[in-house]
Amino acid sequence: MDVALFDPARIRDLHIDGRTVGVYRYERVKRRVEAVVPPPAKVAAQLRLVPMLAENSLSMPFRNPRLKLDSDRNSWSLFDRHALKAAGVFWVEFPTLDAAGRPRRKQANCKQFQHTFAVRQLVVGQRPEAVAKMLGHVNTDIVRKHSAPWVEKMDQAHVSRVVKNWGA
Repeated sequence: MDVALFDPARIRDLHIDGRTVGVYRYERVKRRVEAVVPPPAKVAAQLRLVPMLAENSLSMPFRNPRLKLDSDRNSWSLFDRHALKAAGVFWVEFPTLDAAGRPRRKQANCKQFQHTFAVRQLVVGQRPEAVAKMLGHVNTDIVRKHSAPWVEKMDQAHVSRVVKNWGA
């Protein structure tokens, strides 16, 4: 549902350590919490180019004004499934095995991109508080419950972060 509220004007440049970083801020629909996402520079550049539809309000450029919100969300879900199929993405495999020793897998959906993003951020040593902020969660409970269990390398990332700070 949050994609319906996308607005490229919300991507603001921050200057950090001599670099310009585009940061996207928006308020999550369900929890009314601000999400703060620093996309890679190429992604931020592409997001800034997304055309806005003239008949839609600036606050909801992807909403179809002729549909109720649930209908619009269902339309986007269908679009997501078609896009994943076109990209050849059918399944998501989990790092654990099922009872028969086979990889566990689930039919792919776009919500899993959020979970994959969270896990990857944790693997490289990002703090759960920072990941929760990027996802627009009120606190770290969701990140710790749904993402942290998949991160076997989390301890290694933690130790690596501590060791990097030794020289500081």
